[in-house]
Amino acid sequence: MGDKKLEFSSSQKTSLISGYVSVGVGAVYLIMSLALPRAAVGMPQAPKVFPVGLSVIMLGLGAALVIQQYLAALQKAKSGASPAAGKQSAAKAKAKEKGKLEDHTKKIILTVANGVLYALLFSPIGYVLSTIVFLGLELLLFSGRKRWKMILTVSLVFSIFVYVLFSSVLGVYLPRMPILGL
Repeated sequence: MGDKKLEFSSSQKTSLISGYVSVGVGAVYLIMSLALPRAAVGMPQAPKVFPVGLSVIMLGLGAALVIQQYLAALQKAKSGASPAAGKQSAAKAKAKEKGKLEDHTKKIILTVANGVLYALLFSPIGYVLSTIVFLGLELLLFSGRKRWKMILTVSLVFSIFVYVLFSSVLGVYLPRMPILGL
């Protein structure tokens, strides 16, 4: 392969950053999970099983994303995409990709902000209302305003169904609606 330098498109760079962040967060989460105390009753390692499993999955998926992007760049370098082959079309593709990246980045930022809003609303207004707001905003972001009836229906039905499932069937009580005194 010689001295060919790997070049990443802007979407690949975004994916690499996401992969590295996922690996970093997964590693910190794994360290924190292993520091959890042992259970006093029952299986001593039980409180650690889910968090450790989650962190291992996060580490694995983050590493897979990074490897995937490097393999794609390596494949592109091996194929020897000729720089002289259509500089105008490459410029158009790059401009189009930049627009996609901006839209992609905007959706990521709005999703993170929506997650923070969800976390802030969860205790004060309870599971059902905060989940309706969160899910509604996410579906609105990805489906658009034209499908508002579907968005409202899915948000309401999903939130209520999961609440009933957890409270009645599984015996796990989620915050009801403290704002309404329930």
